[in-house]
Amino acid sequence: MAKQRTGAVERIMSTPKDLRVFQSLQQVKEANQQKLLRVNLFDIQDREFPLTPAEFTADNQPLQKVFSLDTNASGRRTNLSLGATVDTPTLICGIGILAVTEGYGLAVPGIMVDTPSALEDTPCSDGCANAGQENAVLEWGQGGWDYVEKFFTLNRVQMYVCRHYQIFDEWARDLGLAAVTNEFIGAGHCLKSIMPLVREVNDVMTAKAIGKQFIPQNVVSNGDGGSECIGAPTAEVLWGAQRTPGVANRIFPLPFPLLIVPGMPLQINFLQDGDDCSLEAMRRDSVLDEAAGAIKPSAAFNDALACDVGNSSVWTVNGGCMSLGMVLASYDVSPVLAMEYLSKMAELGNPAVDGIYRNTNVASYLGGLLANPTVRNQQLGGVPDDELAKMVSNVSRFLK
Repeated sequence: MAKQRTGAVERIMSTPKDLRVFQSLQQVKEANQQKLLRVNLFDIQDREFPLTPAEFTADNQPLQKVFSLDTNASGRRTNLSLGATVDTPTLICGIGILAVTEGYGLAVPGIMVDTPSALEDTPCSDGCANAGQENAVLEWGQGGWDYVEKFFTLNRVQMYVCRHYQIFDEWARDLGLAAVTNEFIGAGHCLKSIMPLVREVNDVMTAKAIGKQFIPQNVVSNGDGGSECIGAPTAEVLWGAQRTPGVANRIFPLPFPLLIVPGMPLQINFLQDGDDCSLEAMRRDSVLDEAAGAIKPSAAFNDALACDVGNSSVWTVNGGCMSLGMVLASYDVSPVLAMEYLSKMAELGNPAVDGIYRNTNVASYLGGLLANPTVRNQQLGGVPDDELAKMVSNVSRFLK
């Protein structure tokens, strides 16, 4: 197993010689199926659009840690109860990015009005903004699609164990999505009722203390200075979703199966390494900035129109849900298989591998497993004495 030093970090890299060792680990795994339990470890953050500027900033730091409890926890779901480590010995085999957005996109014009302080009649919207109103477009789903596309071009993904040992550093677009999201055979367009979407977006803005509400067109001018009602609003919908297969066209395999025992620090990062264009595009397609106001077509002109009707600025209100995070394709393994793995690693005699497993957390786990005769018999019972003696001898180097 070769290693490449980058600053204070050692990059762990596989060589053909090592692969023969890991093929033996595959044989161990096949011989111990009854001691394995497949588990997908995940850390996902759910967001409802539109985002506030504060939410966007919190979600898009230059270095964003995954599987860590010291990050912004709003809307977060994970099945790692201990945060940056595992609950039981776990063999990690692959990694993938999860990105789930809406399965359809649409846009509908309307107006933006200030949220009233008390219940009042719904403002009339005849397609043009009148006094106290501003032009607006509700865009559902498409903002999430664009956000995810730019996220993959902006970020790299890095994985470390014990803080100083790097397992990989790859572009997010090369890792790709962990699974194919919604696809539609013969996908096309159709009409859809938009009022439930309008209500959802307005409720989200209210919950986020955004003092605006979107109203679709609900009347038409009758030519006599009055107005008439129109039918319930609908919009054409394009069905589809994001798909980024990555270079492997499946979950991205680690260079080698990696055993993590409880207490071992596990760090996975999203690292921004793209241009500002991608980040600003993500902001444009997700954020409603009430302080900045509606967007004019050009900084070279005033908001007022030369023909003295209406104004030129428009609010774009992005709506929909998005889930973004990461999944680790793993196996929960028995103490026997963990010992077998560590024994094989000890036989490599590689300084970088020794550095991964010669730490206080691994020593604590192994010490607790081997020192107490009762625990040892419960967890390692059934292993022939000669095999157990060999494993204990090999892994004892990690206890020093």
